[in-house]
Amino acid sequence: MTELSKQEKLVLIDEHIKNVETNIFNLNLLVIQESALDPINQEQISALEARLQNAFLKKDALIAEKEKVNSESAE
Repeated sequence: MTELSKQEKLVLIDEHIKNVETNIFNLNLLVIQESALDPINQEQISALEARLQNAFLKKDALIAEKEKVNSESAE
């Protein structure tokens, strides 16, 4: 089995970061939509905010992994 090169790993990590950033943007739009309703469903907004917080944690983890891979010597 062939191991991924450093560059291939970085490309994959960047793709995951982009997916998380897209998810964050979509969640923000959902918060805007929910906030526009009358009456506002605070439970729904709280759930969306929790998902947003988790998405930011995922992004931070991916950034840390990217830094780790970047610091590895070239294979």
